Amino acid sequence: MTRYLEEIEYGDAEVQKMLGMLESHHLLENTIVIYTSDNGMPFAGAKATLYQYGVQVPLAIRLPESYAGKSGKTNELASLIDIAPTVLELAKVPALDGSMGQSLLPLLTTRSDRGWDPREFVLIGFERHAANARPDSSTYPMRGLISDDWLYIRNYKPERWPQGSPDTFRDTFMVHLQTYKGENIEPYYTSLLSKRPERELYRWGDPPGVMHNKAADDNMTDIATALDSQLESALRVAHDPGLEARDYFRRYQVKSGEHTEEDELP
Repeated sequence: MTRYLEEIEYGDAEVQKMLGMLESHHLLENTIVIYTSDNGMPFAGAKATLYQYGVQVPLAIRLPESYAGKSGKTNELASLIDIAPTVLELAKVPALDGSMGQSLLPLLTTRSDRGWDPREFVLIGFERHAANARPDSSTYPMRGLISDDWLYIRNYKPERWPQGSPDTFRDTFMVHLQTYKGENIEPYYTSLLSKRPERELYRWGDPPGVMHNKAADDNMTDIATALDSQLESALRVAHDPGLEARDYFRRYQVKSGEHTEEDELP
């Protein structure tokens, strides 16, 4: 974690250098800067999962002063699919037909021609994280949604190992440690890397490390069912091919170094 913090500080310092370089060349006030990430921390329960540490990534946008940009933070539900519509609006290019993203410009400046349409939720999804995670190169299809209150996840192949088969995937080195500084780590290994239930439900406002699956609680059944219906309806609007064939994305080539695997659905 210390090394990871060092990398974050290094990344921030590099961005500061880039901004300084733009300013020294008198380009800063003619440049839109977007700072984000492709996934969460590279640790179990974060990267390659749909949990909060895996899907909540930084997003900071700096506009030139001439855009009368707003400073500060927003708690609106945004997604990286919003970046393309934002850039297109800034470039005064028509929006893409069929895009589920919306321009973030109304949240960033008073100079937008449109208002912000508050979202009820954002969609999240996952298919595969490594070519060698499973002997047959199968995927681990997951879909989910995040609202102001809830993180709901649907695991479509709960019989599979989400982080990869224990006999093949490198993360399982943890189980061989048995103890770390006198503490038994097996419970952590089990909770983070073992098979998962078909439905998972977490309260979004809880600390990210709180991983009690509320979908199994009797008083949460109605909420989980409603969110599941909402998720499936949204995926149909998005024409998600994984709805009809859960292993749909397995047909695409996966390249790992010089090795190429290609599996075709029947």
